[in-house]
Amino acid sequence: MKKNYALCSFMLYSKFLAVFLILFFGNLSAQTAPTDDYDGDGVVNQTDLDDDNDGIPDTLEQGTGVFNTVVNPTFNSNTSNWSLVAGWSNYANALTGRYDGVSPAASASQSNVVLKNSCTSSPIYVLKVKTENYVANMGAMTTKSMEMGAYLGGVRLFGISNPANSNNPTITRDPAANSIITEFRVNGGLLGPSSPRSIGLSAYYDLQIVFNAAALPETGKIEFKYSSTGDDIFIDDVYYYINTCLDTDGDGLADKFDLDSDGDGCPDAIEGGADFATPHLMNSSIPGGNSGTSYNGTSAAPITQNLGNTVGATSGTMGIPTIAGTGQSVDISTNINSNKCTDFDGDGISNSIDIDDDNDGILDTVEQSCIDTGLPLYEDYRPGTWGGVKDANSGVNYLASAGTYVQGYQDNGTESFTFTLTDLNPGVVNTLKFHSYSLNIQNPDANSVTLAVNGVTLHSFSTVANQTNPASLSVDHGYKTLSFTPVGNTATVKITWSTPINGLAGSDAQFREFQVNGQTKIECTNIDTDNDGITNELDLDSDGDGCPDAVEAGSASHAGANHTSTGTLINTSGIQTGVSNAIVGNNTPANYGANGFYNAGENNDTPTAAYTGVYTYASAINAAIASCTLFCYKPAITSGTALETQSGMTSLARAGIEKANWPMARKGGWVALEAKTKGFVPNRLTAQQITDIPATDLKDGMMVYNTDLHCIYINTDGTPTGWKCFNTRACP
Repeated sequence: MKKNYALCSFMLYSKFLAVFLILFFGNLSAQTAPTDDYDGDGVVNQTDLDDDNDGIPDTLEQGTGVFNTVVNPTFNSNTSNWSLVAGWSNYANALTGRYDGVSPAASASQSNVVLKNSCTSSPIYVLKVKTENYVANMGAMTTKSMEMGAYLGGVRLFGISNPANSNNPTITRDPAANSIITEFRVNGGLLGPSSPRSIGLSAYYDLQIVFNAAALPETGKIEFKYSSTGDDIFIDDVYYYINTCLDTDGDGLADKFDLDSDGDGCPDAIEGGADFATPHLMNSSIPGGNSGTSYNGTSAAPITQNLGNTVGATSGTMGIPTIAGTGQSVDISTNINSNKCTDFDGDGISNSIDIDDDNDGILDTVEQSCIDTGLPLYEDYRPGTWGGVKDANSGVNYLASAGTYVQGYQDNGTESFTFTLTDLNPGVVNTLKFHSYSLNIQNPDANSVTLAVNGVTLHSFSTVANQTNPASLSVDHGYKTLSFTPVGNTATVKITWSTPINGLAGSDAQFREFQVNGQTKIECTNIDTDNDGITNELDLDSDGDGCPDAVEAGSASHAGANHTSTGTLINTSGIQTGVSNAIVGNNTPANYGANGFYNAGENNDTPTAAYTGVYTYASAINAAIASCTLFCYKPAITSGTALETQSGMTSLARAGIEKANWPMARKGGWVALEAKTKGFVPNRLTAQQITDIPATDLKDGMMVYNTDLHCIYINTDGTPTGWKCFNTRACP
């Protein structure tokens, strides 16, 4: 199986025996001492899956790059006496034998090689052995003997020997290395501490050694000791790669230790894929970073908040805050150009997931220019849940070009990965399309793979395996589209990998490019209609006419009375404060769901929610239409020839010609109401009581006060549907 680890290789020939040695180093969690606990959660770094408790597993934060720590790893020409290139030393005249066809002096070594860093764990040492028979060219030396020992950090790991009169070299583990080796495999089969393995001529053998990282020093010597009475040994291509510690913002803290990896001032805990918010954060004792000569972030404020020290204790959750389950994805925590802590409208939902950034009741996608690219939409289904005996190298990642890609590397036994599809159409046929591959097809055992949706297996196959010297280590199985009918708008997908328990290595399987219902990617561009420097999705008056978008687009009237509030309009002509009906939902967090849209104006609380009303958005981006000035009244004539107001009600004990000619003195009105200590109170009815008024009793102009909507209610046409709520100076 393929392992993404660091690599050290050397080539040597013994009795015409070609040996390729490769060291791979994996991801070492946190500080390297066995008792170090960086985040102070009681789980030592060596077993802690999340060393800074931001909810993002170390395997996702530390990066996948590797680099070589050996100086001059390649020997380009034959040299005598193991006199190698710069950086290598040899013990002159200590032993006899042959190197590249010339007499060797002795052992070759390189000191102070970096063996691990804070991002290296479970180092894997891979030895690739091939024997070649050069008898036809040089003559056999079967009467001679040879032995080569490979050492790491002063510990002898194994030996390759070929006694006199033998064409059957042997590989043997050294008991001295038992304390640092956790697994030793030859061609996928386990090699025990006292079980030598014969290797024949002209055949390849793969040796894989897994180390206990805690038992390794930070630096050490790579050494090859050789003794011979005549057999040949060749050494070449000595590489030692360890994982790169990703430090996105250059503040000197690796991302796996950094609580603000991109230096934008927003905690990684919030910017991860699980959409945690400020109330979930806890103070920690972890250094805040965001400084230094190489720092490239935008915030100088140290970030020391994470998800707390209440953490999981199972194999899949060890050291991960319990609130994050098995962990969250990286999402935008390493993208300095996006900031989840920015919440323009103050509704508690960050702009990155808010579908209405200014709370005008108009979807951002309506206020932007959005096009369907036609490209497949690949959702991020991390972190998901692993089951069974998860292989250390199995995992799930995400790339925009491939979506979620998950691969199982289990060699002996069964493991599974479960994730949830969202935004499905319940009660009808939905589709799931994906791309699958067989990996590491040179390994002997096939992997039995199944994919189930809501517990029903819809696809299964066996990986390609046992291929000799394949041109490629992977096989593309193409795309597959499955159909299923969910009861609700979500469904559970479970992928299971199973290989025989026989000690041999199995080929592996990868799934990627999950696409639901043929969804395609929508790309949006911001627009600034009135050129005031504020794009429409953040502008409460996009056309700069002084009338709020919520009024002109109809979202304010759709929300109804007492469900809007005043706002500030910023235009090229200046700033207007206290403008009524600018905000839908009153900016009260409880009135908005997880998607940031006003609850009463949407069909669901998802990122793809739809508005339940009908927009008249064209008026909101047309300065020639100022809906706020279209009041429904006829101006009274109060000078010149004016009509007298013939009727009225007064509490001031006056009426008629003898009493100040009231109400006739009030010009231009139909009716006059007058009082100093009393208010005019029409009939006060609930919405249900108004509905219960018999239709035959309704009259055009009938007026009551609606105690549910808190407004004057006037019937405009004498029908049950003719009631209008008059609470603003606008047309009903």
